[in-house]
Amino acid sequence: PAQLERLKSEIVTLPFINDADPKDAQENFYRYLFRAAFDRFYDFFDRKIDGNTFDRQNADDLKLIERLRDMRAKYIEEPTRLLEKIRTGVETNAQDKHFGAILHGDYNRNNVLFRYEEQAAGDVADVKMIDFQEMRYGSPCLDLSFFMYMNTTEETRDAIWLEMLQTYHANMFNTLQAAVKGNAKVDEAQLDSYSFEAFHAHFKRFAFYGVMITLHFLPWMLSSQEECAKISHLFETDLRGEEFQRVSIEIGGDAVNMRLLAVLRHACKMGYMDEL
Repeated sequence: PAQLERLKSEIVTLPFINDADPKDAQENFYRYLFRAAFDRFYDFFDRKIDGNTFDRQNADDLKLIERLRDMRAKYIEEPTRLLEKIRTGVETNAQDKHFGAILHGDYNRNNVLFRYEEQAAGDVADVKMIDFQEMRYGSPCLDLSFFMYMNTTEETRDAIWLEMLQTYHANMFNTLQAAVKGNAKVDEAQLDSYSFEAFHAHFKRFAFYGVMITLHFLPWMLSSQEECAKISHLFETDLRGEEFQRVSIEIGGDAVNMRLLAVLRHACKMGYMDEL
């Protein structure tokens, strides 16, 4: 624990919102990015709620509508408060503290190197993370949900979501067992707190982090080359301007918004929106 605390102390905290800093509202770029992300999705929601995009005969869609309205009521004024709540949850919730870890913080596929088996095209043999500019301390589910939601299709999520979580957990648990092997201070009861059931319950409380990142980032990734270049330029030159806000809402159009809705549908169905 002492070594972990020392390592944590060396990490620069990157809060999504900092009320103690009088300059935060002007200088914290997260607040502009997620303001635009929420405005984009709820503009789409308001335009589609009375049409056939949502199936009011479907219990899952009725639950989703309720959860989206609850989220709007709680976080529309400052969406980054939800991100900050999830970021700090591993420190504030006793049932989650033992899952705390030092994270990559920007765990998208553009920050991962893949090594492939030469004789089996497409089979990944190993991965290596690069670019640790946004390291954080928190739940590993922040990195995991970020990577999974940003890099899966609706079909993939429906087919192998639980299998991916089980694969991740098996490797995490085996690594943990190897790390504490021979340590008399670690008993079976302590290891049981890292069971798949415990991990899955923990994941449910933190998985919406990946959804939040997706609401902001997926439109950039799915937009045309010209749109992406334009919004990237505005991000660098006029983040606080009306043009950045407008382009953020428009890029990719409703085709992208339907992809975002699919992510939210999945998260709601899995119970990831139940405790926001």
